Amino acid sequence: MCQAISKTGHNVSLITCGNKNTMSDYDYYGVESSFKIHKLRIKNIRFISSIIFSLYIIIKINQIKPELIYSRHRFSLIVTKLYNIPQIFEDHCPPNGIYKYIIKSALKKNIIKIVLISNALEK
Repeated sequence: MCQAISKTGHNVSLITCGNKNTMSDYDYYGVESSFKIHKLRIKNIRFISSIIFSLYIIIKINQIKPELIYSRHRFSLIVTKLYNIPQIFEDHCPPNGIYKYIIKSALKKNIIKIVLISNALEK
């Protein structure tokens, strides 16, 4: 998605987290280096890594000052809701539990579109 948006002339930054790859992040994602990647290198420790990543997102939002946020990270909706920045949220399955509440709450604030990805893309 980042590559497609950047090819339309927009400045795009991907904020992501994960372990260090043996290859470049662009090769890992299978994309050209037409956008900037900000990667927090952190081990996946369930809830704790989501909190740390959300704090990282706050730092990056304050540095980058985006006009639009395109997100797939459910927990970060709590953080991005603090900013008055339009947001597009992508999800791969219907939310349940606490995430259902978080998404409903964010819908009232700044989510302007929701993109739902189905298993049909895998085929």
